[in-house]
Amino acid sequence: MAKDIGNRQPQLRQLIAQKAARMMAEEGISDYAFAKKKAGRQLGIVEMDCLPTNAEIEEEIKLYAPFLDRQIQIIQPKVIVMLGRHSMNYIFKKAGIEDKLQPISKMHGELFEGNFGYGPVSLLPLYHPAAAIYNQHLLDTLKEDFKLLKDLS
Repeated sequence: MAKDIGNRQPQLRQLIAQKAARMMAEEGISDYAFAKKKAGRQLGIVEMDCLPTNAEIEEEIKLYAPFLDRQIQIIQPKVIVMLGRHSMNYIFKKAGIEDKLQPISKMHGELFEGNFGYGPVSLLPLYHPAAAIYNQHLLDTLKEDFKLLKDLS
């Protein structure tokens, strides 16, 4: 059995890296270790030897980015809420306002305006909900920030 896993390890690492990258891009998860473990669990892979490196996940994020860009161009949202710093950094750069980037601790809950070529887009960076798992003090902040969502519609 262990030999079989060893033969499949590169494919398993890639599957985990792809899933972790998608979660980091779409869900705003910023903790690589958390994303790897969550992706592995969702795929039913329990062998920790199969976890990809952060560099492998970064590569998968780069490969996934054009799909996210295309979704934005098709949907043309008027509001984009970013959960976590990875998604915030990516979206701010795409919206042409990377000069406004600061740590998410300074930007969460503040509304910004960017442009994706089809018109102005309201951008709202928030902490990722998983941040409250690691820092219980953020729970009240998250609740307050999420209240802002109802005012955006």
